[in-house]
Amino acid sequence: MILQHEVRYAHLAEQQFDPNIPPRHTIDLLVDNFFKQGNLSYPILHRGLFERSLDTEMDDPRFVAIVLLVCACGSRFTNTDPGSQSSVGWHFFEQVEPFLRVPTPQNPRLYDIQIYLVSLRFILSFELRSHCAVSYR
Repeated sequence: MILQHEVRYAHLAEQQFDPNIPPRHTIDLLVDNFFKQGNLSYPILHRGLFERSLDTEMDDPRFVAIVLLVCACGSRFTNTDPGSQSSVGWHFFEQVEPFLRVPTPQNPRLYDIQIYLVSLRFILSFELRSHCAVSYR
């Protein structure tokens, strides 16, 4: 049973969501980075299903949010200036904020859960990198 306030919050998040989706070749590169390096130890998404959904689900705001989060995570594994590592991926992550500000639904859809899990993966990538940097000094 979906509660009335959950529907209202879901619509509010979708109304506030104004994604700036990168070109497909950029998405493909960052998705590849995510699945080769960022989804190995704790697999959150199935690569084949995700890549097929890129062609069929881009009209679903929640899936687009997951794509942006995957791009954020994949950005963490690009060859960029090490001095900018603290900001890599944030421009993708910040766009998903409307979905992270609404209460978790009582009966979440798969995409709702994946939004939270991939968000957490992105946030933890900063913590993990800082621990790795400290341990090698």
